Parts: sequence; C-alpha cells; structure tokens
Amino acid sequence: MKQDFMIGGVVVEQSSHLILPWVVVDTRTAIALEKQLMREINQHHQLYGRILKTMARCEANDDVLFHDIDNNRFVLVHLTWSNNQNAEFPRFDYFSTFSDFIDYCKEEYE
Repeated sequence: MKQDFMIGGVVVEQSSHLILPWVVVDTRTAIALEKQLMREINQHHQLYGRILKTMARCEANDDVLFHDIDNNRFVLVHLTWSNNQNAEFPRFDYFSTFSDFIDYCKEEYE
C-alpha cells in the first residue's frame, strides 16, 4: 500500500521521491530562499503577489522548487542571487503536479 509523505508542508505521493541533486530544506533555509525570491521579483514579474512556499532546492545549481499556494501548482525558479529586479528574471517553470516535476527531474538528472 502506498503512503503519502510531506515535503515543505505539502503532501505528495510516495512514488514521487526527490532525486539527487534535489534535497528538502530545513525551515530556516526555506525562509531564506523565500526572502531571496521576494528580493528578486518586482510588481511586473508574473510571480509577484503569489504565496510561494519553499519545498526543495537543487544542489547542482540555483534552482528552487516552490509550492504556489493560490494555484496549488509547483514552480521551479532559477534564482539569480541579484537584487536587480526585472520582469524577465528570475526565470521559472510551472508544474501542475509534484509528479510532473519528478518526471522533469528524471529527464534532467538521471
């Protein structure tokens, strides 16, 4: 019998485990990544005003997976680590489900 588990406060299917180089972050790191994202976006960015909660980060690059609470979707964001706000950056991709994100990771990292 499959059992669900939680990542970043979101219940995901057991078959949807993160694969390396993706890792779950602790609460302190999650808050820091959310603050960094808010520094990088302005009112013209598509993610502006969204409630985004950190789920995981990639240890191979500056990608972070957020859960978009309003839309119940998952957002892969490539943080720039710059305070220069631009409507085009940071770049991001939406995933409808966590399983869709895992499928993307399998193609990219396996």
